[in-house]
Amino acid sequence: MRPLENIGDNGNIYGHSGPDVEGRRTAMAQGVWVFVAAPEFHAMSESVENPGLDAVDSGVANVPLRVLLTGSNGAIGKIVGPALLRRGHFVRGLDRQSSENVSEAVVGSVQDAALVANSVMGMDAVVHLAATPDVADFASDLNPNNIIGTHRVLEAAAGAGVRRVVLASTMRVINSALGGEQLPGGLVPFAATDYYALSKICCEEMGHMIARKKNVEVIAARLGWFFRTPADIPKMARQDGWKGGYLSHDDACRFFIRAVEAPWGRSAVIGTKPVRYAAVSVLSANAARPDAGVAEKLIGYVGRDTFPHGLRF
Repeated sequence: MRPLENIGDNGNIYGHSGPDVEGRRTAMAQGVWVFVAAPEFHAMSESVENPGLDAVDSGVANVPLRVLLTGSNGAIGKIVGPALLRRGHFVRGLDRQSSENVSEAVVGSVQDAALVANSVMGMDAVVHLAATPDVADFASDLNPNNIIGTHRVLEAAAGAGVRRVVLASTMRVINSALGGEQLPGGLVPFAATDYYALSKICCEEMGHMIARKKNVEVIAARLGWFFRTPADIPKMARQDGWKGGYLSHDDACRFFIRAVEAPWGRSAVIGTKPVRYAAVSVLSANAARPDAGVAEKLIGYVGRDTFPHGLRF
């Protein structure tokens, strides 16, 4: 496990303030300090217009929430964090490197159980993005970063009474089964083709278990191809068959906003049973989704962009 990086003069956690945000420093466990924004942080008087998002996403949420965003300095976190802020939410970022576009920044690893437990305190929701994002050594990298890290986050969230956890998964957990065998109800079975996908299958099953056993709503978000650099654009352009897996930056923001905000709990029903867990495909306006639009039924997410629209570089 990597040691925590020392940021600032007073510890590993710090906050960002603007001209209209006042804050105070409060001691947390083990002498770590956190910058806590005053209640005025939520009292945003004007909607922030964003031409890349529709009117629902560009306004301020009816109920501001406190959200822990792990992997806040990663490719997805750097885009989703500011989107949640524009909605008026308080965003605490947790990453191995300092994060700029959040309300509070916690520097450290999701493998650190004590740090994760402190980080989830007072949160309404968790968006768990922190992970090794592709193929790597299973024992030394994928297992500790993806599987153990997700275990730390889910257990801490359940223990702290967090309402909802959104886990970043991947379409690769089912890609090799698409067009083949289906389970009852049209569901596609797991079919990992590498250890990265296998680690995400484990994370999904872990989330399903926590949702069944504890009072936590869990959404496993099977993300499509989210471009991390402009170099990804010509790669997809050369392969028409890959365009069905496209996920634009703007659509990713739309999804995570709805995944955090949308009413759910006991009132949500798919089929005949109340839902506390769902694994959903998160794609842009591409080909038919393999889960028959569960994300739309559950939280109202519908992808709007087609390749190469909706990118932020």
